[in-house]
Amino acid sequence: MKDNFDNYPKGEDLIEYMHEVFGRSIFASNGDWWYHQRKTASMIFTGNNMMNEMVKIMINNNEALVAGLKAQSNNGALPVDCQRFFLSFTMDSFCEIGFGIKIGSLAAEMPPKWAKFVEYWDELQVRCPHRAFHPEWKLQKALAKLTRKGLPLGFLCRSEVEVAEMEEYVNKTIDEVIQVRLKDGAATKYSVLAGETASPGSKPVASPRSPGRGSPSRRNSSKGDENKRLDAVELFMNVEPPMSLLELREVVKGLILGGRDTTGVSIMWTFYELGCNPEIEKKLRDEVRALPMDSPPEFHDALKKAKYLDAVIRETIRLHSPVPIDAKKAANDDVLPDGTFVGKGYIVTYAPYVMARDEEFWGPDADKWRPERWFEGDLAVKEPSPFVYSMFQAGPRICLGKDLALLEAKACVALMLRAGVSMSLWPGEKEPHYKMGMILAVEDSMQMKVTFDN
Repeated sequence: MKDNFDNYPKGEDLIEYMHEVFGRSIFASNGDWWYHQRKTASMIFTGNNMMNEMVKIMINNNEALVAGLKAQSNNGALPVDCQRFFLSFTMDSFCEIGFGIKIGSLAAEMPPKWAKFVEYWDELQVRCPHRAFHPEWKLQKALAKLTRKGLPLGFLCRSEVEVAEMEEYVNKTIDEVIQVRLKDGAATKYSVLAGETASPGSKPVASPRSPGRGSPSRRNSSKGDENKRLDAVELFMNVEPPMSLLELREVVKGLILGGRDTTGVSIMWTFYELGCNPEIEKKLRDEVRALPMDSPPEFHDALKKAKYLDAVIRETIRLHSPVPIDAKKAANDDVLPDGTFVGKGYIVTYAPYVMARDEEFWGPDADKWRPERWFEGDLAVKEPSPFVYSMFQAGPRICLGKDLALLEAKACVALMLRAGVSMSLWPGEKEPHYKMGMILAVEDSMQMKVTFDN
C-alpha cells in the first residue's frame, strides 16, 4: 500500500467484474488516469469556506431527515428502516455538494425515480462482487447481450440480464443529473444567499484547467462567478485534456459510492450502537447539546473540537468497517515484510473488518464497541497509523474524502441528538446481519424504534 505501491494496482479482472458500479472511476483505475482523477477530486475538499458550505447543506438536509423520521415513525408507534433514511441523507447531501442539485430522496415517500435508482444501485453492489465466485459470469454476460437483442437465452443468464437492465437505468439517471447541472449551472453559495456576497470589484475566478492549479480560494468558486459554488461536475468538465460525458458519468459513480454509501452505513451503525448503549448516548447527548448553532462556521469549528463525538464516530468506523475488505493484484513477484512470497498475478486481500478485531492492536476487547478506548494509551495523543486503522485505506490511495466523511457523520449524529432523536432496535427484531456486498450494510433493512424528546 505504500513501499511497493506500483506493484499492487487494481487488477484488470477485479476492475472488469465491478465495471457496472465503478466504471473507470478513481476506485477502478491505475496509473495516470487514477492520478488525474485524484488530483482533480482533491480540489472539492479544499478550504474552510467549502467545508462551511457543506455544513450548511448538512444542516438543511438534517431538518428533512428529522421530518421524514417523524412522519414515518409516528413517534415510536411504527418501525422505521433507518438504513434507508441515512443512505438518503448522505445521497441528498452529496448530490448537492458534488453536483449542485437537490434530489429530495429524504421525503417520507422517496420520489419513484430515485427509489428505483437506489434499489438498482444497491443491488449492483451485491451482484457484481459475487461474480468473483462464478467464473462463468463472462459467458453469461455475453449471452445476456444476445438475450436483450431477442434471442431466447434468458434461462441461461437471468442474473446478467438483470444486471444489464439495472446498469442501463443507473447510467440514464446519472446522465440526466449531469445534463441538469450543465443546463442550470452552478448553485449559489449559501453564504451569498445569507447576504455575504463577494467583495465589490472582485475578479471572476476560473476553475482549474488541469489538476493542481489554482489557489485554495479559487477552488471554492465556480468559473467566472465567486458567488457560485464550485462542484465536482465543473471540476471534471474543465480539466485538460477535456473529459467525455461517458468518463464524467463514471467519475460520478465513484463519487456517489464514496460520498453516499460508506458514510450512510457508518451513521446507521452509530445509532444502532447508541441504542444498545444508553449510557454512552447520554454522555454524547450532553456534549452535543452545548455545540453552538448560530452559524455554519461556528458549528463546523465546534464539531472539530467535540472529542467524545469524534471518538464515537471513529469507534463505529473501526468496528463496523464501511468497506470490510479490499484487494489488489501483484504486477510482479514480490516478498512481503514477513517473508511471504507473492507471485505475479496473485490477488492480495486485506480486511479492515478483521484487522479491527486484532487484539495485538486494539486490546483484549477489540471486538467490543467502546469509544473510551480513544482516550487511552497512544490513541489519546495521536491518530493510529492508517496501516492499522485501515478503514480509509493508506499510502497513495488513502481516501480523499476522509475528512468530509467524518464531518458528515459527526454533523448528522450531533444534529439528530440535538433534535431529541433516540433510536433502538425495534422490539422483537432480530439482531442485524451483515449483507454480503461492497459495503457493510444490513440484510433487508434496519428496523428501529424512533422517538423524540420534546
